[in-house]
Amino acid sequence: MFNPVSTKPSHTDKHEPVVMPAKPMHISVIATLMAGILMLPACSGGDDLASATQFTRKNRAAILADEPQAALVGRDVLSLGGSPVDAAVSMALALTVTLPSRAGLLGGGSCLVHDPEAGPDEAVTLFDFSPSPLPRVNGARSEYGAPGLLRGLFAMHARYGRLRFEQLVIPAERLARFDGVVSRSLDNDFKRFSGRLDRMQNVIWHDAGQVAVGERLPWNVMSGALAVLRQEGPGAFYGGRVGRQFAEELGLDPAAVAKIQPVIRTAPAVAYGTDQVHMAGGVEEQGILGEMATSDGTVTAALVGDAPPATGFIAKGAGDFVVACGLTQGMAFGIGEPATGFSLWPSRAVAASMPLGDGMLGPFMIANRNVGELRLAGIVTASDDLPEPVLDAAKSVFDGQRATPGYATRIVANAPAGDGNAHPRRSLISCTLADDDGERGCTAAIEPGVNGLAIEP
Repeated sequence: MFNPVSTKPSHTDKHEPVVMPAKPMHISVIATLMAGILMLPACSGGDDLASATQFTRKNRAAILADEPQAALVGRDVLSLGGSPVDAAVSMALALTVTLPSRAGLLGGGSCLVHDPEAGPDEAVTLFDFSPSPLPRVNGARSEYGAPGLLRGLFAMHARYGRLRFEQLVIPAERLARFDGVVSRSLDNDFKRFSGRLDRMQNVIWHDAGQVAVGERLPWNVMSGALAVLRQEGPGAFYGGRVGRQFAEELGLDPAAVAKIQPVIRTAPAVAYGTDQVHMAGGVEEQGILGEMATSDGTVTAALVGDAPPATGFIAKGAGDFVVACGLTQGMAFGIGEPATGFSLWPSRAVAASMPLGDGMLGPFMIANRNVGELRLAGIVTASDDLPEPVLDAAKSVFDGQRATPGYATRIVANAPAGDGNAHPRRSLISCTLADDDGERGCTAAIEPGVNGLAIEP
């Protein structure tokens, strides 16, 4: 029986990703990967959720995503022996297929990785691959954002991955080519952003919003882009053929596209009771952390302006190894017309200094660096303000009380509603303090209006 699990880590140094040169794939390797496609579950609405629950209970794992098919992909990767980062990589790629209104292969975002085995000063690492502005050929700043997603995911995988990177592309490729369907999550965005698609000239996307829930995704052309990613690696989308075509079509500096790299550093943090709050980088987020640090943890700051449409997901392994990511294209379905021969959406630039947007408020974590325990991992997207009730509730619990089962669900349920213009998308995984026997439990929750999926122990 084919066993796709590799137990050898894909990195040799804990702090520096190792980028391996692309090599031609032997026919046996291709056959093995295609066998992997056939072995992976379909990840559609008919998937057996009972098996998901059984797996997470046995392994104390948890998965959640704004789109159910992506969550099931993450569950499958963990069940194959993948690390939470492996699951996160595969979920991110799946979301580019199943929720293209908010995530794309030419988009960006940021991830926080909590590694309990790292030293106290490196417990939470930030991978920032936000779609910052790209220069045009003449050097002027463009409205297009750097497509940092693929190199960001590759860098995370180089440091923390277990399975081969090309294995993690397979579920998204299968969803695009064979059995991906329109979910209620995507249908919500079709209705909300219908005007965006109606104005498109692209024949693939112009009528996409007319596809009903449960019907096949009509953009199987994306499977070609994912096949290139699987066979040639992320480099093809930067200095390679796809990257060159992307730059040429949009009038961008090809050298700047080829040089795109994620920023990898220890996540910024402030004391929060006996724990620390970690958040993705950015001027606004740093301002919030600074205000928290000077106000005894009472959170009153808020972002000014509209956060761009985004999506998020969290993957937790057997222990306290957790990954939380937020992805965006800067606006719904990216900016302008689809580019390259694969009809991929370019992202709009998202940067704090630009009037186009105020940056994305994505992943955050509360953890105790001294004992390496995660308290809470969350994602906030489509909302302008920091989840004050989340952090205040966490503070009251973690200052000496114990979280109880269902804690994440109660926080999400008690979070304030949106302003009517955008439904806040808040997702959480919270873990209790250890009991007298040293046992800890975790719960996961996602807002019902998002129509995502949370798989918890």
